[in-house]
Amino acid sequence: MKTTKTPKEKKFAVAAKREATLHPKVVKWILESYPKAWVYKTHDTTTRGIPDICAICDGMPVWIELKIGHVLTPIQRYTLDQIRLAGGIALVMCGEEIGFLYDYNMETHKPHPGRFLSIKEYSLKQVIGG
Repeated sequence: MKTTKTPKEKKFAVAAKREATLHPKVVKWILESYPKAWVYKTHDTTTRGIPDICAICDGMPVWIELKIGHVLTPIQRYTLDQIRLAGGIALVMCGEEIGFLYDYNMETHKPHPGRFLSIKEYSLKQVIGG
C-alpha cells in the first residue's frame, strides 16, 4: 500500500536532503583549519535538538547545526544555548555561511545578521577566534 506524505513531511524530506549536502563541505572546512580534529556526524534521530556535527578542535568542543534557512526549532535554540553556556562553541551553518545565531540573550534569540561569514573566505579558526 502506497503512503502519501503530508506537505509538511515532503518539505522536511527536501530540507533534510539539502542539509545532507552541506555535511561534506563542513567536514572539509573543519579539517582545513584543524587537520587533527575529531569530527562526528550525529545520527541521533530519537533525541530532538542535537546539532548535526560535533567536532573536537585542539581541545575545543564545536557543535554545528546545519540549516537550510535561518529558522531553528525552540529545542535547537535551547540546546545550542546550553552548549554555549557549558563552554562549548555552538554554530549554525546556513548554506555556505556559518556564524553565531544569537545575541546571547536566552529569552529573545534574535539573529545577528552581520555575524554570518562565508566558509569560502573564512577558516574555522578565524570564525571562532582560535
